[in-house]
Amino acid sequence: MSFWHNNWSYIMAKYIQSLALLRNCLFVGLLLTLLIDSEKASAQFQELKSEKVTPVTFTADIFQSGGSPLKKFIALTFQNEKKWHTYWKNPGDAGIPLSFEFFSNEEKIDLKALEWPYPKRFIEKGDMLAYGYDDRYTFFFPLNDDTIKKLKGKNLTIKSKWLVCKDICIPGQDVFKGRFDNNLNLTKNSKKVSISQGALNEAFLGLPKKIPFPKNLVLNLHKKKNSNELYLAYYFKQKAGGSSSLEVPRNNNILTPFPQSPFDFHKEEVISKDQATQIKMKVQWDGEYMEPPVDFPKNSVFEKPYLLRFLYHNAKGPVGIVEKSFSGFLPSSEDLKPEKKVALNKSSEKTEKNITSPYASAKSKKTQDLTNVVKPKKENLLLTFFFALLGGFILNFMPCVFPVISLKLFSLLKQKEMSQLSIMKHNAVYSFGILFSFLVLSFIVLILKSSGEQVGWGFHLQSPSFLSIMILFLFVLSLNLFGLYEIRTPGGKVIGNIDIDNSYRSDFISGVLATILSTPCSAPFLEVALTFAFTSSFPVTLLIFLSVGLGLSLPFLFVGIFPSMLKLLPKPGTWMEHFKKFLGLSLLLTSLWLFDVFQTIVTGPMSSTILILTLILTFFAFYSLKHMKLNKIGNLILILIPFLSVLYLVGIQLNNSKDINSSSTAVQKTANHPSNWEVWAPEKMNYYKKEGKAVFVDFTAKWCFTCIVNEKLVLQTKEFAKLMKDRSIKPLIADWTKRDPIIGNWLKEQGVFGLPAYFIQTSEGKLIHLGETISIKEIKNHL
Repeated sequence: MSFWHNNWSYIMAKYIQSLALLRNCLFVGLLLTLLIDSEKASAQFQELKSEKVTPVTFTADIFQSGGSPLKKFIALTFQNEKKWHTYWKNPGDAGIPLSFEFFSNEEKIDLKALEWPYPKRFIEKGDMLAYGYDDRYTFFFPLNDDTIKKLKGKNLTIKSKWLVCKDICIPGQDVFKGRFDNNLNLTKNSKKVSISQGALNEAFLGLPKKIPFPKNLVLNLHKKKNSNELYLAYYFKQKAGGSSSLEVPRNNNILTPFPQSPFDFHKEEVISKDQATQIKMKVQWDGEYMEPPVDFPKNSVFEKPYLLRFLYHNAKGPVGIVEKSFSGFLPSSEDLKPEKKVALNKSSEKTEKNITSPYASAKSKKTQDLTNVVKPKKENLLLTFFFALLGGFILNFMPCVFPVISLKLFSLLKQKEMSQLSIMKHNAVYSFGILFSFLVLSFIVLILKSSGEQVGWGFHLQSPSFLSIMILFLFVLSLNLFGLYEIRTPGGKVIGNIDIDNSYRSDFISGVLATILSTPCSAPFLEVALTFAFTSSFPVTLLIFLSVGLGLSLPFLFVGIFPSMLKLLPKPGTWMEHFKKFLGLSLLLTSLWLFDVFQTIVTGPMSSTILILTLILTFFAFYSLKHMKLNKIGNLILILIPFLSVLYLVGIQLNNSKDINSSSTAVQKTANHPSNWEVWAPEKMNYYKKEGKAVFVDFTAKWCFTCIVNEKLVLQTKEFAKLMKDRSIKPLIADWTKRDPIIGNWLKEQGVFGLPAYFIQTSEGKLIHLGETISIKEIKNHL
């Protein structure tokens, strides 16, 4: 005890000295660590500043692809030092994509690259996601004839900028200089990177190609609960008798999104729940940072559809670019019933090396999955022709063609005194005008189908240029019937004295006009024939169209063969002068209807204002020609002003046609429908299908007369509203007044090529096509 008492002070002093020594050692060790790290970073930075070591270098070559015709490209090949990476178009959470500028003798030229090479996925410090390139990679810029002329015998300068990262990130840039001779051979001023033509060809073949969207991939855009945060949710449905697993590439996402404002995409996250695997990707809405700002949609529907593009990777299947258009988003998917989904496995290096590239297959066939659609049985060809003939005949009694048919009947009244041969000739020419118009329509359908465009019954009324010409033409005819001027009109008469002129030209024009105005209407039996026409070969399409035309002209052919039928018409008299005014009013109302369609299709008030001004100038021109005595030059000026005005209007519409065609009208609710109707979208149908709720869908358009009639007689009635409420059916409206790829493609998948179109999706998910005419009783029977 005395030992501890006498030596306690000594022991404590030694202990304190030991702690101080340990503290000093730890401090020195920490200081050395920091010095080493800072020395490494400093050395790395100094290495980058020195001209001896550059983490990124690039060169340019001329590359010529195989095939016919031969195409030439400027190929930019980049080489990164080991473990350094640059960034793709969508750099990820941080980073800056590579950029390129081209100059020919200091004159800047605009070259657009083909699809960039496949990027890799990098996880940087701080768990930051990045998409980019390491090692060697090549970009290809196609050269057209005009660009080649600018480059021959000229100096070529290429400036490229990038952000390159390893342990630190630094911005970089380099300049390539060379010269082309007159044969487009490129002489380089320096050779920092070398690559063979064989390696360039391999890189060219390896560029991403567009592939069909995978049939078993389900991809939806959702909104998070109580938040404006969006996320993509996707999974793979298990095929019957197929494999229950899908291998995920080791260094890539399954879906790598291309940049698309106003969306900011984040990392893929694999979520497993109740033996079901789903992948989610957070999507941030950046619309408020755009100029002008784009507000977050409050009604789950975007102002216009967004086409999202992805690099699709499947370690056991094809890789390539897939696309899907989104017109809106769905509620949170957390409460949806789980489906049987494919399990996701990580791929091995061996499997990933065997990925099938999209360019390995020469062709891909487009298929349509219509197994869940209840449709009429496929008719034989003769019965289809009969339906086309009968549908064309019924078109004579539809409101679309009433003004023109009335004009033709008006002319028939004056043909009573003609010989049977003259009556037959006039009606035959009228019928030839109809058949010729349908012949032209069939060739237009062939051209559009060959170019991949959407086609359908009445599709020409989605063109503002065509509408503006038709409005002006009908307006001029109405002025003629009101007696403002005298010309030969369809039917072969002179307005003012009702004299008949044997003008076959006027009969032909009347037939053409009847065809044009008949296409917005549908008729019983016509839809079956048109569906067969739009999905068949060109000879069948041509015969069906001619059958419809023959049906439309059938009443007048009968009159030509049996002229005694004219005795059923009233005798000519003074009443015909009043009937002229009525016909003029009907044409004027038709012009107003088409003008309403025109206003819906065009963007902004300028086109409508120009069209109104053109109509006013046209009226003034004809009024002046009748009531003012001017010389030939004055009359010519009066005629040229409205003519040039309509040409200017058509030019504006042709210039704006790309914007019009890319916009969506599915997101607009027509004023004719009550507020309880929701805007249609494919995602909404899928959502209600999973919720087990029935849906009624109305595909309509302002140019569709039959649609308007059905709305008045059925869809806007109290009985229909009560049926929707009692059966808890969700009514959806899709307006196809404008050309809309989402609506057009969906209808095409269901085998529908004209309006109106009505569908019921039952609570079990079965899709039923109701046809072009509907009734409350029919809807109840299907429910």
